[in-house]
Amino acid sequence: MPTTATDRKKPFSGRLEIVRSDAAFDALQASWEALVSQMQVGTPFVRYDWCRSWWRHFGKGKRLAIGVLREREGEVVAIAPCVISPGASGSRRVLQHLTWMGGVGDVLVERMDFLVPNGREDELAPALLEFLSRLEGEWDAIWLPAIPSDSKNLPHLSVALGKVGTSDGIADMHPCRFTPIPTDWKAYEGARSSRWRRNLRNRWSTFIDEHQGRRCISGKDMPHGEALDHLARLHYLQWPGDSSNFLRPAAWAFYRENALRWLEEGHALLTFLMAGDRVVSAALGLIKRNAFSLFQQGWDPEFKTLSIGNLAVHWSLETAARHGLETYDMLSGDCRYKAEWCPELRQTLDLEAYNPESLRAQTFVVLRKLNRAIAKLKGSAETAPAEAEAAA
Repeated sequence: MPTTATDRKKPFSGRLEIVRSDAAFDALQASWEALVSQMQVGTPFVRYDWCRSWWRHFGKGKRLAIGVLREREGEVVAIAPCVISPGASGSRRVLQHLTWMGGVGDVLVERMDFLVPNGREDELAPALLEFLSRLEGEWDAIWLPAIPSDSKNLPHLSVALGKVGTSDGIADMHPCRFTPIPTDWKAYEGARSSRWRRNLRNRWSTFIDEHQGRRCISGKDMPHGEALDHLARLHYLQWPGDSSNFLRPAAWAFYRENALRWLEEGHALLTFLMAGDRVVSAALGLIKRNAFSLFQQGWDPEFKTLSIGNLAVHWSLETAARHGLETYDMLSGDCRYKAEWCPELRQTLDLEAYNPESLRAQTFVVLRKLNRAIAKLKGSAETAPAEAEAAA
């Protein structure tokens, strides 16, 4: 991450305010939506309806802390979509975190940034980030996960975090697979191995011929609500119990409510595959600025030998192409099947800082370093006998 910010051509002469109330949050809607359309990085998680719904579902026990930058005439030119919240688990629960809407809790953002118009980051980001020091007496820690590594706000955020807190900078990095959506399918398939192409053709043939397989789209072949319920059922078959946050009651209530609206408005696509009358896979993707983000999937383990998950990805990719979308994004996480479909790679960063004036924060930092040092020593002690035995 860059450690110095680019010099601004001129200082910003407007004013910074902190939005605290629901009414003031509601009043930002038009400005918020306009800024999202002007940002460098388009992501569905910065949209007003996502953030407003997240606050309504998960705001209990948290405080609004939305940084808003206005021109002298009152026009909103930048927004920091933040809240102050206790940490999610463990010893972090005693710390008050300044974080994104979706930075903690049952529903977490996959990609997030400050709402600053593309090309004005050097002018506006430093002024907007003054909200960190404005709120300094209210937070023990700053936790800003899932920031795109190519964000033009990052150099300014690095400087701001260094001013207000003690920071190790990047707490974690997450790979994100993506690919330009092909307009020439022969060229796209030709870039893969002959074995990959042969396996895909054979699995489609077996699925269609032996299982009466069909490719379907929510809203066309089945009502959106029914299709979403199948997605939940199939997702649970893959990740039963509490192994996935997606189906925890509070999270599912949020996702189902919003997905219904996004699908109706054309901000999402839900594709599914049927074997006869049985839904055997489903894939939900969110749409923002000509990009399709594969958000959640589910498939029937009984069809594992057909690699039904890969068929589901293929069908969602093809559907995204038919809708004229340009980028297919698999969001955070890396694994073999993602690399096969999306060879290009980018990253998101989790950034943190701790308030040097907070005893809780500094105690947490010291204890965490101590625990990590002990764990490292234990790991070294456990590997030494094995290495000695192997050497003998």
